[in-house]
Amino acid sequence: MARSYDELWVARPFRNDPATDALIASVMEVAEKAGTGSLSCQIKEAATPADRAALVREAAEAECRIGVFCPEDNVTQFLYEELTAQEVPCPSKIGLLSGMGTDVLDDEISTLFYDFREMGARAAEMLDSGKSEQIKVRPDLRASSST
Repeated sequence: MARSYDELWVARPFRNDPATDALIASVMEVAEKAGTGSLSCQIKEAATPADRAALVREAAEAECRIGVFCPEDNVTQFLYEELTAQEVPCPSKIGLLSGMGTDVLDDEISTLFYDFREMGARAAEMLDSGKSEQIKVRPDLRASSST
């Protein structure tokens, strides 16, 4: 919404992964609350090359600007390459944001970056103590030219 996109699409990189499913559910919940019902938010499949080509084609043909969030960096990279190959203007037509923040992404792709070392250290502490708890690690937004 802050970047004036009319719709939000969540590109599902694969099915039946509990962590990805939970993240997508959270994104959908936040989008609904943030948009107060006015922001159209849809889940689009992005697991296969055909899925990604269809997603890019549909977004390019849409009459509005679309922000695409993908929780997995490799699939986000593939989407970016498909956008480039189809000459779809990014970010003026489609904005692209990845949700993982690893080194596989081109510098042009905006991402949420998580401190995986911090996550590992917290996990090791829990294993060492024998106590499990839920810890939230806040991501940092690394905005680039894809949003």
